Amino acid sequence: NSEGEQYNTFFIHDQEVIGAEWLSKYGADNLRIYSDYFGTVRLVSQGMIRNSIYAGSLIEDNEAIKEGYFYLRYTGVVNGKLMDKNYQWHNLTEYEGKFGDNNKIYSNGGSEVWK
Repeated sequence: NSEGEQYNTFFIHDQEVIGAEWLSKYGADNLRIYSDYFGTVRLVSQGMIRNSIYAGSLIEDNEAIKEGYFYLRYTGVVNGKLMDKNYQWHNLTEYEGKFGDNNKIYSNGGSEVWK
């Protein structure tokens, strides 16, 4: 089934792979890389980015990310949702203006990188 919560949680879209690989290749080594809970898994498994950080302070505490990258996976781009560590979905609109300086530096229609 290509719909539903489990699909949105576990299925890895081609765009996510390409976005993670792009960030691995072009991201600055000295900056942190944040994502939602399963976005960090994409970054490790698909982009070989071992130092990705779950953005709990953003998602759970609504605190802005001050420095670094934010990797937005398919569900964030297409469905406008972020997942927390308790597998709860949050609307992306709650976090507008909280991704670094709000500069989108990469987009492929199914993943984005903000700095």
